Amino acid sequence: MATEDKSITPSEGTEISGESDAKPSEGLAKPAEQESQALGDVTDEELEAELAFEALRRKRAKTKRKRIIIGTIVLLAAIGTFAFFFITGNSKEKENAIDPFSMTAPITKGAFTDTVGGNGKANPASSSVVSPEVSGIIENLNVTVGQEVKQGDVLFTLKNDDLDEEIRKSEEAVSAAQRALDSAWGKISKAERGRDVAIRARDNAWNKAAEAEDWSTYDDNALTSAIDDATDGINDAIDAKDTAEADLASKQADLENARKKAEKRTVTAPVTGSVIAVNAQNGQAVGGAEGGTKEAGGANSGPLVQIADTSHMKIPVQINEVDIEKISVGQPATVTFQAIPDLTLDSKVQNIATTATGSSGSSDSNSSDAGGVVNYAVDLSVANKKGKIKPGMTANVSIITQQLDDVLSVPASAVFGADFGSPHVLVVTDAENKTYESVPVEVKAKSSSTAVIEGDVKEGDEVLLIDPDAGDDEDDTTISLI
Repeated sequence: MATEDKSITPSEGTEISGESDAKPSEGLAKPAEQESQALGDVTDEELEAELAFEALRRKRAKTKRKRIIIGTIVLLAAIGTFAFFFITGNSKEKENAIDPFSMTAPITKGAFTDTVGGNGKANPASSSVVSPEVSGIIENLNVTVGQEVKQGDVLFTLKNDDLDEEIRKSEEAVSAAQRALDSAWGKISKAERGRDVAIRARDNAWNKAAEAEDWSTYDDNALTSAIDDATDGINDAIDAKDTAEADLASKQADLENARKKAEKRTVTAPVTGSVIAVNAQNGQAVGGAEGGTKEAGGANSGPLVQIADTSHMKIPVQINEVDIEKISVGQPATVTFQAIPDLTLDSKVQNIATTATGSSGSSDSNSSDAGGVVNYAVDLSVANKKGKIKPGMTANVSIITQQLDDVLSVPASAVFGADFGSPHVLVVTDAENKTYESVPVEVKAKSSSTAVIEGDVKEGDEVLLIDPDAGDDEDDTTISLI
């Protein structure tokens, strides 16, 4: 690289101070000589790279200082904003604090009822399977699934000519027995007439001997024996009559049974209800009867006809384990139906399951740590006299677990300190000046919304629903609702 040889002298505007006696031209090297000594044998390309790197370093240092300044400004702005909202927010919280005297309720007097609710589907209390008591071939089938029937309605009939033959034979047997009885009565009459003849014969012989005063021809033993023989004949005839009467009664009973059996060929509904199954077919042989059609022989298995008794409906509901201890058999309840808004029926608890029906949090009904809600099945029954309730309807049940009359009640949120064994209510003494008095009470009963209390309070007293002292602690700056 070419260098310019140029000396710096005082006459050119450069002043040099110091104690050295060296002349300016002797104590300082020329710029070209300094550069050459610093760089040594560095090439032009290496020098350019070194200069570029130095420029980049200076630029990065400048950018870093700029970022630090901006970050500091942002941090200060954030602190200011936080302080602003903290101050204003705290002020608004105080402005929005609930005034305890703005939420009060009166003590009321009347009936208290606690209930446990549930819902379920109405099901028939029982069902009956129609099974004909006699054999025969089905004909005149007159019922379909879903049909409502009443007790005694004809479902179908059975053809069985043998039953008619049994009736004919029984009628003949009754006629024969009646004739035998009539004959027995005839024998009794004949025997009685024979005894009368024997008695008259003895009397005549007596009178005749007495008139003749000749007793040599009078045989008392023979005459008396004839009377006794006639009496025995009467008794034998009476016994024959009794036997004939018994036989007639038996034959009449057989005839009655034969007629009743034949009547059973007409199959009727045993209960009032809804038909839930029909497997009968016209021409089908039942009870071992012969002569049924081939098609009928392939009828579906199952009851010929099944009828659900809808005169009483069973309603199973699921009761939470928290409430199951409140439930007992015989407790009264009311039942309403979503499909029949104007219908409310009285009911009673019929049965309570002894084991849980399962947990909503686990498929294992015996799991105790499933984390779900455990329920127990409770069955109720309602009368369905008008037949409005249909199987499958959704029923809402309210089981009355406790009922008290003429008691003082307040909202449950008006009672403070019950968890600490010292329940009390805050009775407003002066609403205008916002003063109140804490009155100890005894909680006699409680539901989720109402508490029955006893104490130095009366109907009409206003009580606070908010604890005014809930925000007095230094670390607690909120007023809580009870």
